[in-house]
Amino acid sequence: MAGRRDRPGDREKRFPKVILVALICAIGMGMASIMSSGSVAETSTTAHLPTTAESPADHVQEAFAEAAVPAAVAPPVFSAPEPVRMLTPQPPVAVAPVPVAPAAPVISAVSAPVAVAPVPVASAVPAVMGPGGVDMAGPNGAEPAIWRAAPTPVKPLWDLKHKSNGDAVFGLMFGYNKIDYQRFVGSLRAEGYQDDIVLATSTESNMKPGVADYLKKQRVLSYPFGFQCKKRGGRRLLVTPAGCTLTDWYEGGDTRGPRPLALIRYEHYRTWLDMYMPQSWILIMDTRDSFFQLNPFSADHGAGRGLNRNENIDVHLFEENRKVKRVGICPFNSGWLGCWGRDVPKRFANNSVVCSGSTLGHHAAVITYAETMIGEFDSQQCHVSRGTESDQGYHNYLFHTGKFAEKGLRIRANPQGQGVVNTIGAMNGFRVPAHMKGPLDTFWKIRDAEGYILDYPGGPRSPVVHQWDRFGKELLPWVNRVIAK
Repeated sequence: MAGRRDRPGDREKRFPKVILVALICAIGMGMASIMSSGSVAETSTTAHLPTTAESPADHVQEAFAEAAVPAAVAPPVFSAPEPVRMLTPQPPVAVAPVPVAPAAPVISAVSAPVAVAPVPVASAVPAVMGPGGVDMAGPNGAEPAIWRAAPTPVKPLWDLKHKSNGDAVFGLMFGYNKIDYQRFVGSLRAEGYQDDIVLATSTESNMKPGVADYLKKQRVLSYPFGFQCKKRGGRRLLVTPAGCTLTDWYEGGDTRGPRPLALIRYEHYRTWLDMYMPQSWILIMDTRDSFFQLNPFSADHGAGRGLNRNENIDVHLFEENRKVKRVGICPFNSGWLGCWGRDVPKRFANNSVVCSGSTLGHHAAVITYAETMIGEFDSQQCHVSRGTESDQGYHNYLFHTGKFAEKGLRIRANPQGQGVVNTIGAMNGFRVPAHMKGPLDTFWKIRDAEGYILDYPGGPRSPVVHQWDRFGKELLPWVNRVIAK
């Protein structure tokens, strides 16, 4: 008891007990030293990752410990492809088909409660000849091309027009060298793709040598948008945490506050979507670190794979490799999800990461996707409250929580190595233990005899390869020699 004073004889009574306790402790320490040699080796396999307030050490290290194995490990044994994860509206939502021209493929529209009216392009815009006087066909050669001029304040360079009844690839790409555009644009054109490639770019005068002539020759709709950032010295997507505003995109001016360019690009996408028709399919892509090995919109990608436009899927998302990267073992992704509450990354710790750098869907569905993303940017504003520069936290939150499905979107999350886009960067991540990664050819075994990237060992070539630069030492010479056109 606190403050108790000893009475005569108390110390003498306690003395034998002290000796007894000391003897017991000494024996225990001796036993511990005998057993310690086995426990050190057992705990040393746990990976130690940097921790942040957004990614608590308990769930980050616990999840990585699950993947850690002794250093001497053979390359992974690849089994059959993992089942595709799908999220559908809950409760089921009736989906009505979008009315399209008879010759066009039948596409499922976004179901209620989202109602997206088709853009009345066919009746309002006369068909004109394409570049060089060529009347380019519509999707799959089904109908003559219908060209449409942009009604926006910012016009594409060289007076190019949108092929409204075709498919389209959207991206943000400016400030790069000609070779970077040759890898992305050139590889896609080399696969016979003749529809639109639409990029947000710099002005022609600010393009690096040879870029403007190349983009014009490749018929790339290049939108030279203007912007102003609060913090100087950073042009890259994720180096604008203080935020930027658009200076010429909107007729009435930019009414949103400063935001990262990674978020602004979705406003570009939403504007461009009004140029297309219900039968169009849209692929949103990161650009600098992506290249094409097949036409992504083709119905035949080999091995019975291809884009099925009549399937009951509105939007395709693409996962990263879950063997080496899940929400709980990635401090970045768990940190971004922490914007919605500390419990959110824990709830989805074992979920695969869906990469925001690639999204594929039919026209009406991508409108809903883009508007949902922009709405969440505006309401949550993680870039304001937490300094988050990335869009990937929003992308994962809306998918894993079923918010996209609540909007009526039927979404397929394609595991890495399945689907149109193969996102390979995580397979060489700097946080991945050395024994769990290696070259694409000898360790992962996903390169064929000619060097092309495969979906999985012995599988077909991947239509789109994303984050190839993470294997830059292995791939760069081959990409520049074979892929860049």
